[in-house]
Amino acid sequence: MNVIKVPASGRLLVAQLAAYGLAAAIERSGAPVWVGHDPDSLELTALVMTELEAAAVLDAVRASAAECEDAVERDLSPGTSGNNRIPVIRARATDAERAVLALQRREELLDELDGAGSSLAARLIAGLGAPAPWVVDPFSREKRLPAWGATRLDGVPYNIGADIVRSALRPGLAAARDLDNLLTQAPGDDEPGHAEDRFRWSPPRSALPAAWQWLAGLGLTLLPVGLAGRGRSRTPAFWDRRARGEGTARGVTLPVLADPVSLPRLRALLQTAELADDSPGPAARERLKRLGITALAIFVVRDGSTGTMVQFFFEPAERIDL
Repeated sequence: MNVIKVPASGRLLVAQLAAYGLAAAIERSGAPVWVGHDPDSLELTALVMTELEAAAVLDAVRASAAECEDAVERDLSPGTSGNNRIPVIRARATDAERAVLALQRREELLDELDGAGSSLAARLIAGLGAPAPWVVDPFSREKRLPAWGATRLDGVPYNIGADIVRSALRPGLAAARDLDNLLTQAPGDDEPGHAEDRFRWSPPRSALPAAWQWLAGLGLTLLPVGLAGRGRSRTPAFWDRRARGEGTARGVTLPVLADPVSLPRLRALLQTAELADDSPGPAARERLKRLGITALAIFVVRDGSTGTMVQFFFEPAERIDL
């Protein structure tokens, strides 16, 4: 059995999502895969276990990028160039008209992916969320909020302008010599050794190996977003004290697993209602323990958004043992 340790602190949300994405790529190759945590690690080190050798794992990651490339590069309005290019996969929209067009283009893309058998790319679109043109501000019925359909894990800092979503999901994988090189180094000698976490799943100015942004984005395939008839979308494992009238904090709770679980099992665990709470009570804790969860990793969002720009980042996790 090949045990792959994500070579960074598991207290960073990006490291946990990268483990999910690595496992998703392996699963897509047809090989069994399990995800867990090092029980002796104080840093919540994520583990991915597979029967594949390291070279085959590297091939699986490259294949995942190739499968999703067309979906990542598809434009909302064909024929545009430069900053006018807006990706179909973009979850956020600044107005209802664009949101309606985005949903239409997404449906067309999903039909194509279904016909081509590209299930991984379809799951990526589900994990990135979608605009919701029907959502209105509860305090002003004249103001529409299509961006509220986006996943709550989307920390991309701009509504318009620079194509951050697509550039962050353009993986540089071809030049990696081996799996260790992929997880720790830049893809080429002429490129910077590490890149900024452009999704803000880490504190500001956090530097990541080049492939991590792709793997972490791929990790969203385990966290599909559900659109609501009113109000914000439902993102698995995401909690918001403001919605409960209990304060201003919000964030995501991920399970810590001393015993590795299969990817289907992990998908089911991430949907557990008790994870959508940063302080589960005794009954909820007992249920989580019965599900095989030994501890919780609580990632709090620090929000610096304004009326014209969405910007926030996730603090390193606090561990709560059950």
